[in-house]
Amino acid sequence: MKAIDLVQRPTAVVGNNGGIPFDLHIMTDDSGVKSDLSVVPGDYKVGDKIRLRAKLRYFGVLMRGLGSHPGDKVKVELIKPGQSIGDMLSDSTASSTSANPDVQPGAEAKLFNTLQNDPSVLVRNSDTVQLFDDGKPEHGDDVAGDGIYSALYPATLPGHYNFLFAIESVAQNAVRFSRQQVRTAYVRAVPDAGNTVFQTSIQRRGKGSVFLIVMTPRVKPGPGCAKGDPKCGRMGPGWANYFWFTAAGQTRFKAIDMLNGTYEATLAFTAPGRPRSRSTLKMSWR
Repeated sequence: MKAIDLVQRPTAVVGNNGGIPFDLHIMTDDSGVKSDLSVVPGDYKVGDKIRLRAKLRYFGVLMRGLGSHPGDKVKVELIKPGQSIGDMLSDSTASSTSANPDVQPGAEAKLFNTLQNDPSVLVRNSDTVQLFDDGKPEHGDDVAGDGIYSALYPATLPGHYNFLFAIESVAQNAVRFSRQQVRTAYVRAVPDAGNTVFQTSIQRRGKGSVFLIVMTPRVKPGPGCAKGDPKCGRMGPGWANYFWFTAAGQTRFKAIDMLNGTYEATLAFTAPGRPRSRSTLKMSWR
């Protein structure tokens, strides 16, 4: 193995027709630049803002002023959900059973069959976020000029958000480097009381009556998923074990997953009129 002297200037190659000008670029791993590019850990839910943070050190010292030179990059490119799985399954007409023994009947089978029929139905969108070191709360940055670059990204739909951090410095009189890392944040679907839709009715069954509750659980509305949009924000099938109803003097009971984004629960009673009890939705999470 022969060592290469990086300090020695390259010489022109001389041929029969004279010198041939060329540029020599050598790329190497600069161990002096250490990067910490991350999604701040948290229990992110729809409506939250995902915190992004970048810290770069040059021989242990935080690097300040990144992005202040033309050509510098201090940004994050991301792939995010374009449609929630809940909305997709609520509108899907795929079967809720599968011949595959490894696929459970119900919501899992419906998802499996939906993607088997059309893998492209799971829409993904892209976006770009700029990182700042300006101390502004709207950017999630605590202290201006401290060498910690931050951003906040609103999570409007549940699912996985994949962030590609791209930090690059091209200043002539400074350290020139490029760093990239991929980080992922998962945003949970949590029902929002103000956006969840309830419909109630009384039905006669034999000598008695039942109080029918039809619930469409929906996540918190936000940009791109307005409260008045019936086709956006539904949690969809698969959450029956997480919803419980209680009424005074009654044992708590679960709703039935209708596999179309709605859940139905019934409360039997014999007295005329509506039952004089208060129904309360309770949720539990594994």
